[in-house]
Amino acid sequence: MSSTRVRRHIDAPRARVYRALVDPRAVAAWLVPPGMTSEVHAFEAREGGAFRISLTYDAATGVGKTTPRSDTFHGRFVKLVPDEQIVEAVELETGDPALQGEMTVAISLTDADGGTDLVAVHDRLPPGLSPADNELGWQQSLAKLAALVEAGARGRGQPILRTEALTRVVEGRAIVDGISIDVAEGDVLAIVGPSGSGKSSFLRLLNRLDEPTGGTVLVDGADYRAIAPRDLRRRVGMVMQTAYLFPGPVAANIAFGPRQRGEALSAEQIDALLARVGLPGFAARGVSALSGGEAQRVSLARTLANAPEALLLDEPTSALDETSARSIEELILGIIRERAMTCVIVTHNKPQAERIAARAMLMESGRLVAVGPAREVLNAD
Repeated sequence: MSSTRVRRHIDAPRARVYRALVDPRAVAAWLVPPGMTSEVHAFEAREGGAFRISLTYDAATGVGKTTPRSDTFHGRFVKLVPDEQIVEAVELETGDPALQGEMTVAISLTDADGGTDLVAVHDRLPPGLSPADNELGWQQSLAKLAALVEAGARGRGQPILRTEALTRVVEGRAIVDGISIDVAEGDVLAIVGPSGSGKSSFLRLLNRLDEPTGGTVLVDGADYRAIAPRDLRRRVGMVMQTAYLFPGPVAANIAFGPRQRGEALSAEQIDALLARVGLPGFAARGVSALSGGEAQRVSLARTLANAPEALLLDEPTSALDETSARSIEELILGIIRERAMTCVIVTHNKPQAERIAARAMLMESGRLVAVGPAREVLNAD
C-alpha cells in the first residue's frame, strides 16, 4: 500500500485552521474538489467520534467510487490535539475490492512565517486509489481551505468579541457600566462576581438578548447592530441557566436553528450531536420526559447545531444536582477543547471557573473590577 504527503502554508493562526478542520460546515465547504458538491451526513469531532461524507460529481461522468456519480466515505477520529494534530481512520464505501480498506489520514499544524504550515499524510492507500490523484485532490482541497480561512483570518490578538464602553441602564441604574474587553478567538473567559453584580446582564448584551443603552459590541470586527439578530444569535450562541426547550421531540429542538435558515439536518447529524452530549437514542424522546441534566444537554446540542463562532454560557450547571453539574461541566470543557471554541461563561463557582477558563473578569455593581489570568483574578485578595 502506498502513501502521500501534501503540505500547504496558510496565512492564519493555528487555532483558526484547526477550527475549520473540525467544523462540519467548514469541512463541507473546503473538502469538496472542483466539479463536485458535498454533503456531511455525520460529523462528531471528538476522539472516537464518527463522520460520514459524500462527494457528488456535478456532471454524469460515471467515475464515482460509491455510485456512478458519488464518492462516500466514513471513518472515525483517532486522535485530536487542539490546534496541533488530527488523525483519522477513513474508508471508502465501495463494492470494488481494489478500493476497499482502511486508510489513515494524519494532519499536523505548526507555526510558520506568521501563519500555519499544514501537512497531511495519507497512509495505506488501497491499490485501486491512485496516489497522484489523491495528492492532486488534496492539493485542491487545501487550496480551498486556505482561501476559506485566510478570507476571515484575523491578525494575532484580533478579538472575535470586543465590547466598547458597553452599558445598560434600567430605571436610572447602570446594571452594566461602561465595560470594554476583548475576547480573542479560542479564548475561554469566565465572568465572576457577587450576586447582582451584572454578570448575566453583561452576557445577555453580547448577543443582543438585551439592548445596550450605551456602547456596542464588535463581532469579528463588525458592529453587531449591523448584523441581523437571527444571524447574530447563530454566530454567538447561548446556553441558559435553565434549558428552554420547545414542546415535542428532542430531534425537532436540535433541528430548529438550521431549519430557520432553510437548512435541514439529517437524522445522522442529529444522532451525532446527541451522542456527543451523551444522549444517544434520544432523538424521538419527548422533551417533557427529560431530567434537568438531560434537558441541559439537549440545549447545548441545539446550540452546537448552529455551529456558533462563540459560545455564551449563563450559569449552565447551577440548577443541577452536584453529580449532574460536574458531568455537564466535563462535557462543556471537552467540547470547548475539541472545537477550539471561543467561550464566555458566567459562574458563581470559582473552582469551576478555574477549571474551565484561562482568563477571568470580576464584576461588582455593574463595573469591571479586574480581568486577567483566571488563577490571579480568582485568588486575588
